[in-house]
Amino acid sequence: MYDAIILSYAGIKSLELDDQISEIFSIKDIIPSAGQGVISLQCREDDDEIISILKKLNHNETFNRVIAERNVLKILEGDCETAVGAHAVITGNKITLEAELFSLDGNIRFYEKKSSVIEYASNLGKEVGEILKIRSNNSYKK
Repeated sequence: MYDAIILSYAGIKSLELDDQISEIFSIKDIIPSAGQGVISLQCREDDDEIISILKKLNHNETFNRVIAERNVLKILEGDCETAVGAHAVITGNKITLEAELFSLDGNIRFYEKKSSVIEYASNLGKEVGEILKIRSNNSYKK
């Protein structure tokens, strides 16, 4: 039995269980996992025909947001069990990425928020990941 559980709003809504929701968290409350809610498609890297089709379907803004978010995870070498959140927002030609990482015991929160031009979305994610990695490593040295 659970004292509490956090589930996807979209999933609960699709099951028509909206009346069971007791609280909806905002991005300010909880930064979601990288790429949360994104639908992605992949194919063999040498399948030029499918790659051509997928390029037409690609939503560039979403792609840049997810690249930034996922690069935080790559730098942190995070997986499904790593307590890390990353969320990017694009306004005009600027991307803003905020991310948080928690210590293994959950008692320490490492947070960073940075912005860049969209063309550097990938590098922004790596930079934010490096900052969080350094901060968390330094906290264990104390």
